[in-house]
Amino acid sequence: MFIPPEKLDYAYNFIREDAGQGTSVVIFVGPDADALCACHILTTLLRMDQIPYQIKPIFDVEHLLNAASAVRKMTDVRSIIMLNCGGSVDILQVFQLPEEGLTCYVTDCHRPFHLANINDKSGRVLLIGDQDDVTLEVPEPVVERDEDDFSSSDSEVDASLSEDLGSDSSSDGNGKRKRTSRRQQRKEKRRKAKSGVDAALPSHSLADPYYAGDYCGPSSSGLMYLLAYQLSRNNETLLWHAVVGLTNQWTHHRIDYKRYEKEYNKYRAEVDRLYDMADDDDEFLDAASSRRKKLRNGRILCELDYKFMLYRHWSLYDSMFHSRYVAARLRVWTYRGPQKLQELLAKMGLPLRSCKESWALMSSSIKQQLDEKLTHCGATYELPELQFPSFVRNFGYKMEVCAEDVVYAVTALLELNNHDTLNDELVRIADRAARDNADEPASADGVSATETDSSGTTSGPDTGGSSSSSTLAIGGASTIHAAMRNNFWTAYEALDSRSQDLARGFQLAMSLQKAIVRQ
Repeated sequence: MFIPPEKLDYAYNFIREDAGQGTSVVIFVGPDADALCACHILTTLLRMDQIPYQIKPIFDVEHLLNAASAVRKMTDVRSIIMLNCGGSVDILQVFQLPEEGLTCYVTDCHRPFHLANINDKSGRVLLIGDQDDVTLEVPEPVVERDEDDFSSSDSEVDASLSEDLGSDSSSDGNGKRKRTSRRQQRKEKRRKAKSGVDAALPSHSLADPYYAGDYCGPSSSGLMYLLAYQLSRNNETLLWHAVVGLTNQWTHHRIDYKRYEKEYNKYRAEVDRLYDMADDDDEFLDAASSRRKKLRNGRILCELDYKFMLYRHWSLYDSMFHSRYVAARLRVWTYRGPQKLQELLAKMGLPLRSCKESWALMSSSIKQQLDEKLTHCGATYELPELQFPSFVRNFGYKMEVCAEDVVYAVTALLELNNHDTLNDELVRIADRAARDNADEPASADGVSATETDSSGTTSGPDTGGSSSSSTLAIGGASTIHAAMRNNFWTAYEALDSRSQDLARGFQLAMSLQKAIVRQ
């Protein structure tokens, strides 16, 4: 059952009415930046209404089943909200929802939804979104058949089988070949008779085209911001979270540029609307005062940004060298790749020494001329589109953060543990994976076990990240989930743009990208 986006406030009113004295709302959050941003927006609204809630990070289906089992023991829970998780599983079966008293709201950008969730008419599973987002026609649920239908079909099959047996007994004796073919026909009829019993369930042959591929729906953070807008509680902080959620889909290639541009224009109009009244008085200010007002703490700006990874926190050369767009087109992993990049910078008239300095220390004249020079020289090296529309948030003269930078930092914090020796760790994990692929035993590097401290942080040389097969072999799934929970809360706190965790995320993302390019 779908709840259209224009009626999100009605669904929120149901949650507010069902709220009790205890923890009445449990929020399941998937492991991506969009889900974390949606959780920030939703919890802000719940705190405004003084509704107690509990957040449970979800990393895989097994973890979801364990969390669902724990929720069933919580007697005060009235609403379950799922952000970027749960849409592809049968919610009624996973949570074993009672007939009344507990409702599950699913806000999941992953498509397709499970057919059981779409066909549920009881109102216990509510899918947030528009049914028009489903690109394929949803198969109709098969009507259940009673026992008379099954008995009649069985009698018909028995009659046909008896006819076959009779014809088989009156065979003209042409040999084994004819008897074998008739035996195969009888097996096929028995198989069809058995499939009739399963007709009460959704037919898998009908569902196959629906489940054939996957795609991405509207961002969960965008839907949560729409809810805040309908409740007249939207502000620039919540808008920034929605922008980061959209950028997460674009950065990880889950949506195409046409769709990203459409959503970008909507958010740009929202930015203009938020600051419209504040900017009406700018005509009475001098240039310096107007500039200070635009650089006020937390202001969101819409501007073209470079396709260079984390260049504000890196050097221009390293950012271009490790960016996916530039690296793939210049083939930086080959012998000629780095030479092409240096030739490009030389034709642009940029000193290599200045390009290898931190972006913050580069000459302002170079930064001002960079757009024109990239446009002039980029096409020669098959780099025609080096900019894309994005959002930047200013914090005065202290820091400037791009939405894509936040996505890179949050994703790195979610996927990797914070280690001082991250580069060595990534190389060790890659070497181990190569040995595993070659069916060679990996050494333990002198580590017998993985230790976990009271804060849930995993220590030891073998804890390279959530995807490390060596960590799984040593600590097991429980150790992996403990490390991922620690990473989840670190990334959740890093969404505050002034957090020190965000700066660590920048460094972590840069180290990870270096290790990827080295491979």
